[in-house]
Amino acid sequence: MKYRSVPRIGLVATLVALAFSGCICVVQSTGDLVVFYRFGGQTCDAAGVDRIVLDVEGTGGTNDSAQQEVDCATFPEGVRFKNLRLGTYTVTVEGWAGTELRYQQTFTGIEVKPGDNEYDLDVAANFGTLKLFWTFAGSGQCGQVQDVRVMVTGPDLLLFDDARYPCSGQGVTYDFAPAGTYHVEMDGIDATGRIIYRSSVYEAEVIAGQVNEYVIDLQPN
Repeated sequence: MKYRSVPRIGLVATLVALAFSGCICVVQSTGDLVVFYRFGGQTCDAAGVDRIVLDVEGTGGTNDSAQQEVDCATFPEGVRFKNLRLGTYTVTVEGWAGTELRYQQTFTGIEVKPGDNEYDLDVAANFGTLKLFWTFAGSGQCGQVQDVRVMVTGPDLLLFDDARYPCSGQGVTYDFAPAGTYHVEMDGIDATGRIIYRSSVYEAEVIAGQVNEYVIDLQPN
């Protein structure tokens, strides 16, 4: 009995065909996104942030989206988003202190590839310091003014402050004022409760991450 040998080229082609026909090929179509966050260069605890909200949105044809809301005590460094489709994302991170949104920033160009994709995100402040000082017809002396009533409307057009402060304090400071435009009015009140000085409405712009100082000059009423 004769055996016919398979030509070398034919043998190679046969082996390649068998290899491909029997191959189980797994193409990974998802990856994990690991977000490490800091707030103004600080940990969430040091920045006074007790709650972190993260929103992940796909761009450029990437349809996945995901959200997480975590507390600083449990997730002090970061969070993981599992099994996102491969592609490009935007990530918005918010840092909350109680009901105050103190930090917020959107990061673009976040790439998700097979495996772990780690990003260190430093979230910018959403607030500034607002300092309001008062004078009376150009003078820093209180004279007969005992208290100053300060009325402030915030960027959301809601009442931000309406309180009386001792005139001797020369002003008032708001350390965590959300960025935006404020409207400020002041009344100078004497010991009998009479308004003897009054200001016009001032606009005060708060720029995030900065100390914003304004002098409000009250005129005789």
